[in-house]
Amino acid sequence: MHKLAEDFKLDLAGSGAGTMYGKALYFSESATKADEYAKDEPGGHYNNVRALLLCRVCLGRFHYTTDREPAAEGKFKSGRSDSTLGDRSRSVGTYREVAIYDPDQVYPEYVVLYERLHRDETPTPPPKDVPFLLELPLYWKNASKNPYAEGFREHWVVKIEIKELIQRLANGSCSGRVPEVQKVRRVEDSGLWCRYINWKRNLSNLLDSQGLTQCAPPHELDTTSGSGQVLTAKILQEFHRDEAISVPGQFMVGVSKGAINMLMSRVSDRAGGTKVENMAPGLNELLLWHGTSRQASPYRSDA
Repeated sequence: MHKLAEDFKLDLAGSGAGTMYGKALYFSESATKADEYAKDEPGGHYNNVRALLLCRVCLGRFHYTTDREPAAEGKFKSGRSDSTLGDRSRSVGTYREVAIYDPDQVYPEYVVLYERLHRDETPTPPPKDVPFLLELPLYWKNASKNPYAEGFREHWVVKIEIKELIQRLANGSCSGRVPEVQKVRRVEDSGLWCRYINWKRNLSNLLDSQGLTQCAPPHELDTTSGSGQVLTAKILQEFHRDEAISVPGQFMVGVSKGAINMLMSRVSDRAGGTKVENMAPGLNELLLWHGTSRQASPYRSDA
């Protein structure tokens, strides 16, 4: 996720796969080619999970070549071209690649998380109610950080869409006079979050070991016998439907190496911060109110 926050870095160009067309950012029309350079995080949250970025790339005036040509970068520097199109599919039967020398020609629009599967393996997407969970919600200011290695404890005033969501939750769950929400701060605390997602992961593993796909849903918490739906969850569903807010979808695709399970999320959704992500209904994960005091609330995340 670092590229989403810090942009592409040309000073790292070639550190992973060489510089066939000079010091550049390399892209391909083939997901299989890009997969050759994707890495997972052994022992970490994304163990066996790799990532691709689906980017908008403006080639402009490209230099075409069928050979290895590290000197192609010189044509960009001299103003004769804006990029290099290396047609290795024509010369050696592999893939075409594009070399970009200016990060401003690239916009990373989608993140694709996936697992590699062998040809004889059957893709098995996670259960709908216990989805694959990102390590951090994409709309967090600290989304690009590793919460286990980079500690943070910050409060951020949320955007108007989330303030409206909190107001709707108050409207739908208060009896009597409804308070008017003036300001909402989101707590981003790496220590608390890591303990929380570890607990969720352990619960998910326990269910899996027992051959279960989800926990038994709660009943009568919204005072309606047999409904099984929590009041705040119902309000969230209505909010998402009214505002046309969608959860990242599950997609199954095939590539020449085998099948890939993919979780796709639009990068531009980070800016709006209008989604409640990393929620797992199958684990009975809910948004619930907690009573505290004005004095304690700014420091409640210390508990």
